[in-house]
Amino acid sequence: MSTHDQAFQALQKWRAFVKPIEQLNATIESELSTRHALCISGYEVLHFLATHRGKTALTEVCKHIDRSQPRVSRLISQLEDRGMLDRYRADADGRAYQVAITRKGRRVLQASAVTILNVLRTSDQSWLWEATLESDEEGPVNAGV
Repeated sequence: MSTHDQAFQALQKWRAFVKPIEQLNATIESELSTRHALCISGYEVLHFLATHRGKTALTEVCKHIDRSQPRVSRLISQLEDRGMLDRYRADADGRAYQVAITRKGRRVLQASAVTILNVLRTSDQSWLWEATLESDEEGPVNAGV
């Protein structure tokens, strides 16, 4: 088999694996947006904050969800405008910010987690997630909430 054929075969196998995941991600994004006016990144921010008591530095949020500071700042502003989190000036550095999830944010996180789990359970790719979902029924739904 030529190098070109091997490369083409590798690409086909990789795409066969990635395409269902991309479709599943798009479905989750759509359901979160429709049902909760939330994107996956916003869900990640809320989840991260729910696992931390009190205020969390904005820089820590950026590191944890692996998004740029400008993108996280926009998300924080949107979530704050909708009452899902509060933003505070850091005590030690007046230029820095800290954030904390609100009760409303926790409620949205809980409802969103249920939505995500339902999408995973009912998707055509549910075989990818069945073992994880069955072994960790309480995981993402109740984590820090």
